[in-house]
Amino acid sequence: MKHQRIFSVEQVKVPEALPVILREFAKNVIIENPHDLLQFSRAYFEKLMLEQSGGKYPHEKQDKKDKKEKKEKKDKKKKSRSKSSSSSSSSSSSDSDKKKKKDKKKDKKKDKKKDEEDGDDKKDKKDKKDKKDKKDKKDDKDDKDKKEDKVKKEEKDHDEKDKKEKKEKKDKKEKKKDDDHDEKHGD
Repeated sequence: MKHQRIFSVEQVKVPEALPVILREFAKNVIIENPHDLLQFSRAYFEKLMLEQSGGKYPHEKQDKKDKKEKKEKKDKKKKSRSKSSSSSSSSSSSDSDKKKKKDKKKDKKKDKKKDEEDGDDKKDKKDKKDKKDKKDKKDDKDDKDKKEDKVKKEEKDHDEKDKKEKKEKKDKKEKKKDDDHDEKHGD
């Protein structure tokens, strides 16, 4: 990965997903309150990576591709060996050619089907992510509404408490005034 020196704010490019990922991570840290933050972080991000890659680490996908390529190379070598050894029988080589073509078609169909499934998985993941984002926004809005309601209730309670205290002070003054009046005029 190549690093560039940053000389101005304009050079900083924040990926769109970063704030969402960090917010979700922070929520989980606050909720879970892990004893070992680094271990928790590693597990959290590994789980996130598995969810986004369809249950496999990206390097596992590369390993599958490498294995497939190796298998194809071996098959080609076998085919070339079989061609050289069976050059005497032309009918068997044409049959094997037909079989090879048939096998290639099957492989292409399998690859195409797998690509379609991968596309569907990506769409499903995107849909799940969109649903989660909507839910998070709704939860954030609900939290905000709850906080506003709580603040309003506290303000109302505070106002009522102030009114009650003022009334008590007023009642005390009136009672003291009555007591002073009674003392002056001597019961």
